[in-house]
Amino acid sequence: MKQELSKVRTGGKVVTEITINIYDSLSEITDAGFDEAKIVDKFNRMNKIDLQGEARNQFITPKPGKQAAKMAAFNTLTSDELLSCVNSETGACDAQLLMALVAKKMASAKASA
Repeated sequence: MKQELSKVRTGGKVVTEITINIYDSLSEITDAGFDEAKIVDKFNRMNKIDLQGEARNQFITPKPGKQAAKMAAFNTLTSDELLSCVNSETGACDAQLLMALVAKKMASAKASA
């Protein structure tokens, strides 16, 4: 058996940490005082949650992560939009302007979805 620290969150904030025992075998679990009925009950609840999740996943369209959404939005920028971010004196791209354009595209895509 080993132990892991697990953060407990509420309202998006970590409120405490608890120690979780990670067992390597059924005999360790029974030696720790869990009886067979409790083990079977916990397994059946976990198995139900897993099976429901698998069934639910058939009806869920996965959303891209934030980085993928930014890249998709960036790829929709027109040449004129990209050129509007370039400083005419230095030829450098203004990152803040570029990110503002990407954010605007992401918001537009989200609104139309």
